[in-house]
Amino acid sequence: MLDPAEPVYRKELQNGNVLRTVATPEELEQVSQFNGSIHEPEVSGMTYKLFSSHPAVTGRDLAFIQNDQRQVVASLCLIPWSLDYGGVELPAAELGIVGTHPDYRRQGLNRLMMDYFWQRYRERGCLLSIIQGIPYFYRQFGYEYAHIPLEGGWRIAPDQIPSSPDTGFHFRLANSNDMPVLQSLYERVLAGLDLGARRSPQIWQYLLKTSGQPEAMQHDTWLVENAAGQVKGYFRVPHFHFHPNLLCVDEVSPLSFEANLAALHHLKGTQ
Repeated sequence: MLDPAEPVYRKELQNGNVLRTVATPEELEQVSQFNGSIHEPEVSGMTYKLFSSHPAVTGRDLAFIQNDQRQVVASLCLIPWSLDYGGVELPAAELGIVGTHPDYRRQGLNRLMMDYFWQRYRERGCLLSIIQGIPYFYRQFGYEYAHIPLEGGWRIAPDQIPSSPDTGFHFRLANSNDMPVLQSLYERVLAGLDLGARRSPQIWQYLLKTSGQPEAMQHDTWLVENAAGQVKGYFRVPHFHFHPNLLCVDEVSPLSFEANLAALHHLKGTQ
């Protein structure tokens, strides 16, 4: 979140351009709108929510370049993660939301922003960096390409879902009062993985929050309850993904076969 007391990074560049970090809500709105114009409209809402609400980010994690008319012409950000690797915490930095206005490309602006990114990476004490980016392009900045699907989870066409008996399961959207049970269920998931992301209650609060505008990473978090009203698990469904004609679930806690089938039928009914 933005901190008015945090020092602003500023560096004068050539041609009247300035590299700096975000300090005010007005600057955040300006950079958010730029990101939406470069990528897709939903990235604007994602940027604003991330830097106005995420408990682990600050304005110094969002860098941008202004021209001599104070227009944003390039931007990138550092998204902090706390990864768990076999019980060992690894502070990580995701390089995200990288973009340059078409009129300012091939002028070395991205490399200048990357210099700041690695400076911020060191300030945060990170041990590794990750990115979802163009294959092999980021090798010039020290990255190695990993053959990992960009979007994990289940994908299934609605007409492929088999019939299901009434097993008594019902579903409701999670809210802030559900954070303890979500945290407990997530810890069970994390315990069965060699590599995962740690989540604090504050992160769960951020994930459950909606900003009122479309966000590229917007999700619905559904709780699965049995006939007695006991929470048996959860699953998360993205609003935006690469396969709009399929049902998509990209995170789920352990569920019984019957609960999984009931969840699929529930999702089919929401399409």
